[in-house]
Amino acid sequence: MAYAVYGYVKDSSGNGVEGVKILPYFNKVDSGSDPSKWSDVVYTTDSSGYYSYSPEDNNLLGSEGVYKKDSDRFYVACSYDGDKDALDITHAMFHAHTIPNADDSEINITLVAKHSPIINSSVLPSTDLLTQHSYTMSENSYIDTSWNSPSYGEPTSQKFIYDLVDIFDGHQLIDTVYTWGEIADRTVTNNTSDSYTFEIAGDYTIKITVREKWDTYTEVTQDVRVKYNEPTMDFYWTPTETSDGKIKGAEEITFNNLVVDVDDRTSTEYTFKWEIEDTNQDGSDNSDTHTAKDSTFSPTKQFQSAGSKTVTLTCYWNDGFDDLEVSISKEIVIEAYTIEPEFTWNNPIDRDTVVTMTDTTVDTDNRVSGIKIYTNDYYDMYNPDSSDYGNSEVDNTESWTGLVLGDAVIHKYQSEAAHEIKLVATYNDGWKDVDQEIIHNLVPTHHELTALIAQDPANPTLKCYGQNEYTWVNASVTVNGDAENRQIDCRWNWQDREEDGSEHLTTREGVLWDANQGFTFQYPSRKPYSAVDGAVDGNFNKDVELVVRYDNGWNDVTHANTAVAAEGSPYEVTDRTITYECNIDGHTHG
Repeated sequence: MAYAVYGYVKDSSGNGVEGVKILPYFNKVDSGSDPSKWSDVVYTTDSSGYYSYSPEDNNLLGSEGVYKKDSDRFYVACSYDGDKDALDITHAMFHAHTIPNADDSEINITLVAKHSPIINSSVLPSTDLLTQHSYTMSENSYIDTSWNSPSYGEPTSQKFIYDLVDIFDGHQLIDTVYTWGEIADRTVTNNTSDSYTFEIAGDYTIKITVREKWDTYTEVTQDVRVKYNEPTMDFYWTPTETSDGKIKGAEEITFNNLVVDVDDRTSTEYTFKWEIEDTNQDGSDNSDTHTAKDSTFSPTKQFQSAGSKTVTLTCYWNDGFDDLEVSISKEIVIEAYTIEPEFTWNNPIDRDTVVTMTDTTVDTDNRVSGIKIYTNDYYDMYNPDSSDYGNSEVDNTESWTGLVLGDAVIHKYQSEAAHEIKLVATYNDGWKDVDQEIIHNLVPTHHELTALIAQDPANPTLKCYGQNEYTWVNASVTVNGDAENRQIDCRWNWQDREEDGSEHLTTREGVLWDANQGFTFQYPSRKPYSAVDGAVDGNFNKDVELVVRYDNGWNDVTHANTAVAAEGSPYEVTDRTITYECNIDGHTHG
């Protein structure tokens, strides 16, 4: 029985579509006949969208066996492009039908829109990227499998299987393609991500392509600019310290480049400039500038003055698009060498004391070239026998030069005034010789003698009766020793009254009395005395004073001491009822 299949292909508006390829496929369920197979002929719709074909004319049903109506099926694939060997299945739709009973069957097909994968979400890096950094693109997508095409007989099949072998697997996602621009495309399982690190700067288009099995795809693209990384600048210098932690003098300093470039372009693409600030001793500029292509270049510098110096390292580089520069500056402090001169001395007690001044300067850096010591010493009365005694000033200032560290000098001072001792150390501060001085005040001490009166041991209360003689002893003592018998002379002063009642002072002086030598004095007055000054009858206290003149090691000085007031009284005759006194001219009675 012969029959024909015909119909129209129309668009969604009902208009016929010309040039649609019709490719039949027959599925034989009867194993005794020819196997299922595609048509050998591709049919094309005319200008009105009409197509027709006869399966028997093309021997689709074959000579063996008979395709069974109502059980065997045939399928129609509609495509804009291709043929049976190269069918552009991206636009194909499959329609399943049973073999019609009628001799003629009409199958009208309405084309539906192309169905591409749907990207539900995607992540792309920013448009400005850097080399040597890992960037990630990701996507989440799916296929819309909910559509059907109008058909005659049964619904459209989106999955065509024969003998468990996929002939058409419908719209199913396959590997996603990630395009980075710098390298070939990379495929990754769909609904996942891919990461990449750019090596070369440039403008690139990065793209995510979500595909289905028959090359229907959806893309997300982005133009990016990838730049080289800015180099990280740093440098250091050696030596970083001297013995006391400071960089001193004109020591040679080496500066070392510590630039870090993750793109490893320092040796070929970059230029470095060193700027090292400095001034000479006279204030003129002594700065240095060095330019080098090699990052390992290490300039050296001997600074010619102390102070804080600015050192700047500049890198001239290109990020792949623009010429740029980046700098780093650091302060390096250059110090002059310094020393702290010092010395010891002993304080003199007199002109005969030998004063030793010893240099104790510490010169850790071995910079001292010489030591000088100065001391001032002016005095008068140096020679009491001189006609200029007390009227002239003698200069006894002394200085010592050409000394070395640790040397000692001696001097005998001739006055007890405060004296300055100055030590001057000459040393090199790293560029020039300078003098550093230290001054200490030397304050001499002196001998002291204290005049003391030892009263008459037989009359410890010093009651003076009549004209008896009474003895006082010079008991003067010295401080700091008196080995040279520094006492020169002394003077005694006795307070008394004349017969007429007038006050009288008796003095004995000009004679050297050694310590512990006694002196006897007889009070001539018969006037009554009282221990209370100004008491009735004109009584008064008799004071005894000892004035000692001595050499204190520098000058003649005096020290005076007054004994406890002596009470002068006449003799008294006492009984139980009366006390009297008798005063007869020319005689003193008690």
